[in-house]
Amino acid sequence: MRLLPRLGSILIAISLGILAERLMLDANSSYYGIPIDFSNSRNVVFIINLCNRETSLLMDLEKKTNVGLIVMNQAQIQDFLNSGSISYFACFNLTTGLSKKFGEVERGIHIFVFASDDDSQVVRFQLVQSGFEPDLIYFNISIIILGLFLLLTPFFKRIILRCIK
Repeated sequence: MRLLPRLGSILIAISLGILAERLMLDANSSYYGIPIDFSNSRNVVFIINLCNRETSLLMDLEKKTNVGLIVMNQAQIQDFLNSGSISYFACFNLTTGLSKKFGEVERGIHIFVFASDDDSQVVRFQLVQSGFEPDLIYFNISIIILGLFLLLTPFFKRIILRCIK
């Protein structure tokens, strides 16, 4: 077997494996949950790397006191570090629970900053991601097409040589 068809078959096999793995794993939802305790500090920061999947935020407050939440994505974090200006993806000020669907968020690091006036407040925070990651699926399909092209180069070479003659 020549080098290009061999490389094409390797690319196809790896891409099909990754595509199958992503489709199986993305069929399941990802849950990120943590109880947030304000006894040590009035501000709590939660940093997470999110994929571009459907994202829902669920919060349950133990007491009916004021709790604030600011969510920043990677570009807004970079903006804040460079210029000091605060922009945010989402901002909530609540005294009861919250159930909010963000839809498809952009891939990258997100910061969740919680603030409470009551140091005995406990917040049950849960982030749910479900659905497929379209960018990884598109990337794998393009690698499969590239692999098919490399696999069929001897066939294309014969056709081109016949057309030239």
